[in-house]
Amino acid sequence: MRIAFKSIIGKTILVGMTEVNEDKEPLRRMQFFGVILKADNKKGISIKVESEGSEEFKVYNNKVFILPPDLRSISIAEKGVYSLKSTNEQIEDPDLLTSFTIYYHKH
Repeated sequence: MRIAFKSIIGKTILVGMTEVNEDKEPLRRMQFFGVILKADNKKGISIKVESEGSEEFKVYNNKVFILPPDLRSISIAEKGVYSLKSTNEQIEDPDLLTSFTIYYHKH
């Protein structure tokens, strides 16, 4: 199934992000979930965060987090209960999943 920007609005998404250093060693990890408010190929994917959030990443409930406008990393979630390691929260049957790796390099 091909995912389109219009088709994901209103869907619940579980997001995982990992920051790694130049040696690809993990520095920090974050997970959160929320509802997609807006999605387009110029402004990105706006998510109203519904999970507690992590102190380390400062992503909190009711804030809007914007992902890059790239649908390639978004997939349909399988039914089930997903546990967020960073906050010990659980979400049942999210619609979508995505994950990103952020690479840091010394200058």
